[in-house]
Amino acid sequence: MVAAHAAPKRPVVAGLLSAIAVWLRPDTVLGLMALGLLLWSQKRRFPLRFSLSAALVVLIGLASVWSYFGHPLPSTLAAKQAMAQWQPRTWPSGADFWKALLPR
Repeated sequence: MVAAHAAPKRPVVAGLLSAIAVWLRPDTVLGLMALGLLLWSQKRRFPLRFSLSAALVVLIGLASVWSYFGHPLPSTLAAKQAMAQWQPRTWPSGADFWKALLPR
């Protein structure tokens, strides 16, 4: 919301804020794209400064995540499967999950 408020007068700041939101929650990339489309439709020209600043910060985030974790996207399913294999009584999976849940 702050990015949308800043966008008409400070597109670079809006792009940076939007991209930081993507770092915190990757699905907010849809909001970033929606804001870009709104800016484009309002001014009738491509929001170049907004787009470049947002793209730069998102790419920095992707590169840093990729270099640290070895892949650019979160792998929560793989982490849950690894936990279930590591401690099957504490972290039941599949049908065992439902059997453990029912008594509770």
